[in-house]
Amino acid sequence: MTTTGTQLEQKDYLELLNCTALTPKDDDQARAMINREFGFEFSKIMIVRTVATYKTDGRYLVKDKEYMREPLYCASDWNYARFDVNGWQYEMINGGLHQYYN
Repeated sequence: MTTTGTQLEQKDYLELLNCTALTPKDDDQARAMINREFGFEFSKIMIVRTVATYKTDGRYLVKDKEYMREPLYCASDWNYARFDVNGWQYEMINGGLHQYYN
């Protein structure tokens, strides 16, 4: 896996989606979760639902696959959200903050 694009494999996202205690997050709930965890200003958080994986064609990095993902919360250490703040791109993965590069 490259460090470009999503850092959460699709099979892991689908496993989270099947969590029996899953709480789907609307944009405001997801913003509040991100604000609470990382301190980003609520009004500056933009939820993003499209992520991609990338691969190399031998010389260049090219988009491989694209997925639609909703913000999800099952537990404090089992969650996911893709979001932007002031032009910076991030993923919240299992309570951790990861930069998203594309």
